[in-house]
Amino acid sequence: MNRRRWAATTLAVLFVLIAGVAAFRFSGQTFHWAEFFEGFRHLDLGWAVTSVILNLLTYFARIFRWQIMIKPVRRDASFWNIASATAIGFTAVVFFGRPGEFVRPWLIARSEKVSFSSQAAAWFLERVFDLLSVVLLFGWALSGTNAGTRYGDRVQQLLQAGGWLALTAGVACIVFLTFSGMYAGQARRLCDYLSGFLPARLAKMARASLDSFLAGLSSTSSWRDLVPILLWTVVEWSLVCGGMYSLFQAFGPTNGFTWNNTLVYTGFVAFGSIIQLPGIGGGLQVASVFILTELFGLALEPASACTLLVWGTSWLSIMPFGIACAFLQGLRWGTLRNVAPLETETPTTTQLP
Repeated sequence: MNRRRWAATTLAVLFVLIAGVAAFRFSGQTFHWAEFFEGFRHLDLGWAVTSVILNLLTYFARIFRWQIMIKPVRRDASFWNIASATAIGFTAVVFFGRPGEFVRPWLIARSEKVSFSSQAAAWFLERVFDLLSVVLLFGWALSGTNAGTRYGDRVQQLLQAGGWLALTAGVACIVFLTFSGMYAGQARRLCDYLSGFLPARLAKMARASLDSFLAGLSSTSSWRDLVPILLWTVVEWSLVCGGMYSLFQAFGPTNGFTWNNTLVYTGFVAFGSIIQLPGIGGGLQVASVFILTELFGLALEPASACTLLVWGTSWLSIMPFGIACAFLQGLRWGTLRNVAPLETETPTTTQLP
């Protein structure tokens, strides 16, 4: 519980800092509501609907990927159970913020009658793959930044350098991920050795995280298992970027954005969305407005309107399905809000993704 409170406090402080920077940047400006609504009036519905469809398809990629990761403990996992838990889980994130992340593995563990620790390990591995995808896409986009921003050559050179650094780090992490999956025993001994140089409390936390990580990697112990997971991850993030690009084409002030602009924006916003407050999002909105105004030179009003559209297509689009699935299963949101399995069952070395 103390660890969860510490994490929540850290996220809250980060959100306040980011919001404070944004408030300072836009202090004294008058918000023109007419300009805010102007973008909605000229929205291209064809591109907008395409964006929503592509974003909804990303959830199918997640479902198929989870079916692969659950195989070590349940080879015949129900597609419907995982799909329903996915819809409800992401709706819970909108309602409850980041603590809602644990609803999805909890529901899958309950419906498939496997341990929660195994599904928490699968969730942990999913986060690793998604984070690496963001780093690689972000790095690739930044390394090719040469136009479309409001800054000069010096800043673009810095962005390109940051992009190459992210690409290098991402590739190194993939190599480590592959090595750890194929040679879990050697990876455990190496990390145990390195953690011996840490203070006792930090070493204990490092070993607990390593146990969850290696438990998740049980589904990547062979190329036959690893390749499909990687392919579905590529499909997922291709759909994410396609949905974002379609939305930019639908919105007048951004319909000149290139694929490179889209990838840069997606990378910044993906990192910002780590801070997710109940009901309103948080980091995604602040990061989106900040990047659209500071990096791409949009006015505050169209940047805010575009951010609202991004939030709606990427997060709110799944809510009707999540609410319907919860209703069909007789679940109460008050009950899901109190789901705290990490307090009673910590992910350990259970053999699962």
